Amino acid sequence: MIFPVPGQPPELLPRDQRTRLITLTTCHPEFSAEQRLIVHGVLVKQYPKDPAHPGLRPAELEER
Repeated sequence: MIFPVPGQPPELLPRDQRTRLITLTTCHPEFSAEQRLIVHGVLVKQYPKDPAHPGLRPAELEER
């Protein structure tokens, strides 16, 4: 099972230690367990959606 905080069931983690994470998983060859990669990321910034500008993207996502 993949928990929101790696290795910690949510009910055992104190509220002040909870954070917003993303877990990405992949495997190679596709649909196999031969090679597996699990990556955890931490939310550091959030952008509200603007209905008036649906195509607007944060500067961090633009190509240079």
